[in-house]
Amino acid sequence: MESCIVVGAGLSGLVAARTLQDAGVRATVLEKEEKVGGRMRTDLVDDGVFDHGAQFFTVRSDRFEEMVESWISAGVAEEWTRGFADPSGEYQEDGHPRYKGTRGMTAIAEHLAGNLDVLTSVKVSGLRRGERGWEVVAGGSARTADALVLTPPSALALVDDNGVPLPEEARQVLENIDYARRIQAGSRSEATRFSGSRTTGRRVSPKSRP
Repeated sequence: MESCIVVGAGLSGLVAARTLQDAGVRATVLEKEEKVGGRMRTDLVDDGVFDHGAQFFTVRSDRFEEMVESWISAGVAEEWTRGFADPSGEYQEDGHPRYKGTRGMTAIAEHLAGNLDVLTSVKVSGLRRGERGWEVVAGGSARTADALVLTPPSALALVDDNGVPLPEEARQVLENIDYARRIQAGSRSEATRFSGSRTTGRRVSPKSRP
């Protein structure tokens, strides 16, 4: 395998692309949004930082811990807290570290995408398996590669819409992925440039959360 197209520039797609590139495979990442990150998207509002999706993450495997340590060394991630405030406002440490991006969660995604071939604002509309690999129609043009990587949440819809056969085990895994829905609210005030469910111009300390 010499080339691979990765659909989706969220964390899983970017990690897959970097792993392939490190192995000597030419990887191209196609992302329908205007920026990388997926559910690790950060927007700036004046001098405030607002994370739309994942606000922090935990480490539960040695392999992921090694990856996170590399992000910390690169200055794009750091430990955020080891507990939260209880209903009375008292900070309760539980010993479990939570990590965050140093400039919002997108900082990690941008770091991963740093030396990759990533095309943004490109929506994939067609997939076709040929004798020599895969043909992917995106942004009005076709691209070919020896291999194809699809990432959730669009993976299942893409294979079904294009009649691509999928092993039942893989289908069950994709169908069982559940994304929790939530509502975020924000407000402006003189005291803070932007306050919302995640952070203001500085990150809200978990010790002071109501």
